[in-house]
Amino acid sequence: MVEQRWDSVGDLRSISPSASSTRIFLVVFGIMAAIGALITEATITHGIQTMAAVRILGVGLIMLLFGGLFLLALSIWSVNARLFIGSGRVGYRTIWRRSRFWSRGEIGRVLDMAIDHGWTSQPQRGLYFLSQKGQRLFTITPRMWSASDLSEFVDACGAPVDQREAPARAKALKLEYPNAFGWDAQNVVLATLLTLGVAVVLFITLSVFLFIVPR
Repeated sequence: MVEQRWDSVGDLRSISPSASSTRIFLVVFGIMAAIGALITEATITHGIQTMAAVRILGVGLIMLLFGGLFLLALSIWSVNARLFIGSGRVGYRTIWRRSRFWSRGEIGRVLDMAIDHGWTSQPQRGLYFLSQKGQRLFTITPRMWSASDLSEFVDACGAPVDQREAPARAKALKLEYPNAFGWDAQNVVLATLLTLGVAVVLFITLSVFLFIVPR
């Protein structure tokens, strides 16, 4: 795997996320943040003197925080994330503008499937790109990219595609691909969730001290 800077990939075709897909989510998160801001402002303006007002304020703050965070994250991602297709190689640029490239044959397998973690939410499909040693290189959410561009990108990888119609059990995948779906591979997701959780707690605690606790 070779890392290169953005200014050195002129020979590669750059593919941006689907504008229509990202626009839908941007609107949803924007509306959520706006409603949260209105609820928060209205509650603070009318005074917080009852437990019902405290609960309403909490709902408003959570909507404002989550809507704002996801809106900001998706906006940055849609501007920075890219797929690259070149002669004998492909590349992927993350939300942090870090570009990585793989020569044809370095990607050993592409898993096209949804993962059932045992939660109540509907599993969403993803494309999981694995190395020849079975390590997960990166993951793509199909709904965020044009179907034709994504198909061309997968073909350019030159790796077999393992497409599974039914959602795959997370526990079974950890046994089948321990280097791709084991504990180490899940640390990034866990860290993201913990960061969001801490941010929510700190934001609500600060708001309580600023607007609710008498001074």
